[in-house]
Amino acid sequence: MPAIFHVLHCQYLHFSIFPFRQSWSTLLEHVEAREQKLAGAGEIHRFNRDVEDALSRIQEKYASIPEDLGRDTKAVLSYQKKHEGFENELVALEAQVFITPFACSKMIKIDVTGSVNIQYVQYCWSI
Repeated sequence: MPAIFHVLHCQYLHFSIFPFRQSWSTLLEHVEAREQKLAGAGEIHRFNRDVEDALSRIQEKYASIPEDLGRDTKAVLSYQKKHEGFENELVALEAQVFITPFACSKMIKIDVTGSVNIQYVQYCWSI
């Protein structure tokens, strides 16, 4: 009788542990899925921050262009020097503007919440 009791006890333990293991596996799957979602959310937030930064820099550069073309040769030469510096600063911004549409298409694939506003991004690049 003790051998049968031992077998029954082992079967009982096996069936008792099965739901525990299944719950543990489910928990691990949920943790992994959440980790992936959080990583995607981080990328989306960095993208949105970069877009806002680029838009701000574009608007700042646009606002810094003076209307005055200079009243004499000295002023014109000064404006030409400033303009050359301005163009050099735009080279760095141009790289960011060029990369952003590619990053946008990547964000669309990651974004499950709809927080990447494609129309807004397209509007920003059309300014």
